[in-house]
Amino acid sequence: MDKAMHTVQSIKAQYADARHNCFAVVTRSGGHRMSDDGEPSGTAGKPILNAILGSGMVNCVVVVTRYYGGIKLGTGGLARAYGGAAVEALAQTERKEVIAMTTAKVMCAYDDVGVVYRVAGTFEGVVEMTTDEEIASKGEASLSVQVSASRAGDFAQALCDSTSGRAHVELN
Repeated sequence: MDKAMHTVQSIKAQYADARHNCFAVVTRSGGHRMSDDGEPSGTAGKPILNAILGSGMVNCVVVVTRYYGGIKLGTGGLARAYGGAAVEALAQTERKEVIAMTTAKVMCAYDDVGVVYRVAGTFEGVVEMTTDEEIASKGEASLSVQVSASRAGDFAQALCDSTSGRAHVELN
C-alpha cells in the first residue's frame, strides 16, 4: 500500500494545479483505499474503485485528474464520468500476471550443481550460486533458487529425487 500511495502522491504533485486528483487502490491482499479529493462524497473514489474491482486487477492504482468543469453534471454525472474514465484507462492497460516467489536454499556437492540448474529450469527457477568459503572447503556448493511459491515443494522433491537425496533443500 505504501508504494501505491507514493504513486498517488507523485501524480498529485505532478498535477498540483488540477482541482481534483481522485484515486482508488486495490492490493493483492484485498486491501483498498480511495479518495474523492474534494468532490462530493462517493462520486469519484468509489466509482474508480468499482472499475478496478470490475476489471479483476490487483496491485492497481488509478488516479483520475480533473482540471475544471463538472458543475452541471450533478453527483450521478460525476460518478459516471470518474467511473467511465477509470474503466476506459483499465481497458487500455497491459495486464501482467504476478507470481509469488520463494527462495529455496540448496546445499549440494559441486558434482550436483548442474543437476540443480537443470531441475530449476524445469520449474522456471532462477539460480544464484552463493560464495561461502567454509562450505566450499568441504567440497559443497550453496545455491539460492527463486521458484514459484506454489511449486516450491515439488521443486524440492524433484531435486532430492534427481540427486538421490544428496542435495539438501531448505524452503523459506
